Amino acid sequence: MKPQRSHRRLRSFVRDHLLALGMLVLAAMLTAFLVDASSAQDGVATQDAPQEQSDADPLALKSDTTDSETPEAATASANSDGTDSDGASSEMANDEAPPMPTDLEPTSASDKPSEESEPSPAPQQTPPAGPFSGAHTTLIQDIKIASPISGIVQSVEIKPGQAITKGTLLVRLDDQLAKQEMAASKAALKKTILASSSESTRRAAQQELELRNLELHQAELANESYAGVVSDLEIRKLKMQVQKAAYALDQAEQVDKLAHATTLEMEAQLKLSESKLQRHFISSIADGTVIDLNVQAGEWVQSGQPIARVISLDPIRVVCEVDGSRSAEDWLGRKVVFVQDTNHEAEDKSLPPRSISGEITFVSPESNPVSGKVQAWATMQNPNGLMRSGVPGRLRLE
Repeated sequence: MKPQRSHRRLRSFVRDHLLALGMLVLAAMLTAFLVDASSAQDGVATQDAPQEQSDADPLALKSDTTDSETPEAATASANSDGTDSDGASSEMANDEAPPMPTDLEPTSASDKPSEESEPSPAPQQTPPAGPFSGAHTTLIQDIKIASPISGIVQSVEIKPGQAITKGTLLVRLDDQLAKQEMAASKAALKKTILASSSESTRRAAQQELELRNLELHQAELANESYAGVVSDLEIRKLKMQVQKAAYALDQAEQVDKLAHATTLEMEAQLKLSESKLQRHFISSIADGTVIDLNVQAGEWVQSGQPIARVISLDPIRVVCEVDGSRSAEDWLGRKVVFVQDTNHEAEDKSLPPRSISGEITFVSPESNPVSGKVQAWATMQNPNGLMRSGVPGRLRLE
C-alpha cells in the first residue's frame, strides 16, 4: 500500500512540474511578445514626435515584468504544496527541478540603435557638373621670331612689352657685305646687257638674207624670160650666198638668245642679293606684343636662333573638356561665355569677374581613356586684351 502511494505521489509531482514549466514558458513568450510590441510602438513614436520614453527608469520596467510573472509562479507553488505534503517529496522536487529564470528584462526603447529613434539626415547631393570642365584660356598666336641668317646684331629696334604691328622692324644685322654683293650684282647685270646688244647684228643678218633671196629670184625670172641670160654658175653662187646669209641670221639669233638668258641670270642674281640684304632687317610677321627679347647689339646670332617672342591676346582660345559620348557636330559652332574664377588682378575684390564671348571651333577626335571626355577649343573675342592667357574659369552655353 505504501509503495503504490509513493508512485502515485511521484506521478502527480511530475505532472504538476511539467504543467508549471509549460506555464512559465508560455509566460516568457507572452512577455517577449509584449516587449517587442512596445518597442515597435516606441520606434514609431520617436519618428513622429520627440522621444519621450528614452529617460524611462529600466528598474520600474523590470519591476512590472516581475509582477507580471508573480501570479504564474504563485499558482505553480500552490499546486506543488497541495499535491505534495510530504517533506521528503518536496525536498526531491527542489533537488530535481531546474532553475527557472526570474528576471526577464525587456530592452527599452533607449537601448535601440539610434537610427530607429532618430532618422539620419539625407546626405547633401553635389550639384551636377556642367557640360564643360577644366576651362582655361590659352594663346592662339604665340610666335617665336628667329634670325633667318647668321650675323652680328647692328641694332635692336624694339623693347619688351612694346605693342607692334606686322612689318615692324625688330632687329637690324650688319649688312655691309650684303650691300657690296648687291652692288656687284648690279654691275654684272649692266655688263651683260651691254654685251648682249646684238639686235643690230641680227637685223643686219636678216636684211642680208632678204637681199640674197631677192637676187636669186631675179636671176631665175630672167632665165625664164630669156634662157641662158644668167649662167648656171651664177645661179649656184646666188644660192650659196642665200644659204650663207641664212646661217649668219641663225647665228645672230642664237647669240641673242644666249644674251637674253645671261641677262635673266644676272637679274636673278641681283634679286638674290637684294633678298640677302633684306634678310638683315628682321621684322614682325604679325600684330602683337613683344614678350621676350633674346639679343643685344653687337651680339653674334646663328641662323634659326630665336631673337624675340610676339603674342596676341585678341582673339584668345579657351581650352576645356566636353562629354565624349556626343558627336563633334553637337558642339561645333555653339555660342559660349567664359567667366574667370576670380578677379585676381583687381585690388577691389568687389569688382565682378571678367567675361568674354565666342564659339566652339574645334573638338578633338581623341577621347580620354579614363574620363571619357574629349578636348574642345573655343575661340573668344578679347577686345583690348583684358583677359590674359592662363586664366582658369567657367565656360557655359550662351
